[in-house]
Amino acid sequence: MKIVQALWFNKNKTQIDFSAGWLDVRYHLMSWALSSLLLKRHNKSIELITDNVGFDLLINQLSLPYTTVNLALEHFENPIADQFWALKKIYAYSIHEEPFLFVDGDVFYFDSFQLDNEKIIAQNFENQFSFYYPVQEAIKRTCNVVGSYLDNPQLNAINTGIIGGQDFKFFSYFKNEIFDFAINNKLALHEIVNKYNIEAKYVNVWLEQYCLYNYAKFNNKQVSFYLKNKIVLEDDYRYLADFAHLPSSQVFLHIMHLAKINPTVCEQLAQRLYLESPEMHRRVEDVCRQLRSTHHFLNNVDSYRLPFERTAYLLKEIFISSDLPNGFENEYNRIKNSDKFYYRPKQENRYGRCTSV
Repeated sequence: MKIVQALWFNKNKTQIDFSAGWLDVRYHLMSWALSSLLLKRHNKSIELITDNVGFDLLINQLSLPYTTVNLALEHFENPIADQFWALKKIYAYSIHEEPFLFVDGDVFYFDSFQLDNEKIIAQNFENQFSFYYPVQEAIKRTCNVVGSYLDNPQLNAINTGIIGGQDFKFFSYFKNEIFDFAINNKLALHEIVNKYNIEAKYVNVWLEQYCLYNYAKFNNKQVSFYLKNKIVLEDDYRYLADFAHLPSSQVFLHIMHLAKINPTVCEQLAQRLYLESPEMHRRVEDVCRQLRSTHHFLNNVDSYRLPFERTAYLLKEIFISSDLPNGFENEYNRIKNSDKFYYRPKQENRYGRCTSV
């Protein structure tokens, strides 16, 4: 089964956002570097689906170890708007004509995927996450054309950090279905973001993860899951940002949401890349300097021999107590107005053989 990753950048902006939700552009690039290095270690070939900007960045400048590059996203036109990036990702895993496993660029797996010819496989099952409810209610109020497969009061979904399987044709059918839905409800989707003040990222997750799972279920397709535990709360994802327990009790990581702007998680990512490949770490730093888009105070790397020696400087700069677990969390929650914090992930080893729902 071939391994696939995808990266793209919006073309209609005067300045490209290379950070892509991370604390800084360097951590975004380090994420891609570490993810691809680990995949290549356990797989003979990896395919990158990207556009010209992604090709120049990951291949020409970083020389990441992809064996095949597909520029299909260079010619892709989003049917509604670039802020609905889920359509690009859905397109990227719909174009295959053989079994595949699509792996996000923020997934790090320190082992080889053990698969048993699953028809459809995803990362894990999500049990009625709270953020799906406002999106679903807004969809019901504003969208005129809604498939019957979307009428699921339980709002169960999947996490597509990894997604794929033997039934590659299913993903082409799903792409056609979800594109029809998006085009027929183009104005409504914009209204959901602008009028109902629902962040576009939640609409994207709903389009990809909720719709895919329920479309599969409606068509009597069994979905298997690589992580054996169901995720009930968003907070349960903290253990997937646990670099501290690599590789003895944790071999699968997926950095999501607020974890990407957590300085501790970012520095642990930088440290791990340095441990795995000092040369690749240096290459990322060189590319970041060339991009001239690193603007956080963390970027003064010349003053520090290693990236993970910047913690004390970081705490001093943002005026946080030296009592990291309490002082940092209180300040972080006050600034972000959120009760989500990823400093102390759970230590249970939850990766394993596939389960199905």
